[in-house]
Amino acid sequence: MVGVIWMSAITMAGISAILASLILYLYVRTLRFGVSRITLGHVLFAFLILAQSLIALASFTQLATRFGPEVGTPAMLISLAGLLAVGFLAWATWQ
Repeated sequence: MVGVIWMSAITMAGISAILASLILYLYVRTLRFGVSRITLGHVLFAFLILAQSLIALASFTQLATRFGPEVGTPAMLISLAGLLAVGFLAWATWQ
């Protein structure tokens, strides 16, 4: 059984993955205007953030069934930090 703490960690990891995919889409779209090192760096960075979010989502889904809330709390805090970071990056990208 998955508790509220684990569900919040999984949900935040999922939202982070969605935001990271939107950021990656925007950065890939900017490649139409010209390829430069910084643009390629942005694309690679966004891809790695998306990969990290998806790995966290998969890991938290599997770990939730094996461990209790004592492990869920650190996972939730990690997800919260990731969501805040990706959320700020998304906000800054759209400005």
